[in-house]
Amino acid sequence: MKCPYCSSQNLIWDEKNGEIVCTNCGTVIDKIYKNYDFNDTETQIIDYSYFRLNDEAKIIDFIAIMKKKNKKDIKISSETTQKYISIDSLLALELLKMDSNVNKIYTILNNSGLFSGRKIKMRVAISFYLAGYRRNKLDSILEKLNINHKYLKKVIYKLPKEIRIDIQRVISKAN
Repeated sequence: MKCPYCSSQNLIWDEKNGEIVCTNCGTVIDKIYKNYDFNDTETQIIDYSYFRLNDEAKIIDFIAIMKKKNKKDIKISSETTQKYISIDSLLALELLKMDSNVNKIYTILNNSGLFSGRKIKMRVAISFYLAGYRRNKLDSILEKLNINHKYLKKVIYKLPKEIRIDIQRVISKAN
């Protein structure tokens, strides 16, 4: 292709404007428009939907694997958390049978839900403390339950006065 005015073969294509321009004289010789294929955009859409379906398939596969694991006695639940009872907790529940006042205090603490995040052995130790066990008796119980005396005091400090008053009423009614 040659320039019709200067017959030069130094032609360039201006992609931005879609024109063929002569480099010697600078005249616009022709306009060329890029022919956009409909197939290019169609394949882009198909590719996008393929990846999206692929991700959804991965999620469905993951759910299927979890369902298989659930059938193998592995419970996966976000609604409830399983509580594990240790040997110390079993011993603590046995110690509750020693005194009926301690058992009542333990039920009050359990029903209030205040120490629901604490271990069973800690709730039992708090019950013994609030029932009036001090010095040697409390120290021997704490030693059996593997609880530090300072830690017990720290937890008892967080106990609200309203619950302490309720516990004192229970103890006074029992006597």
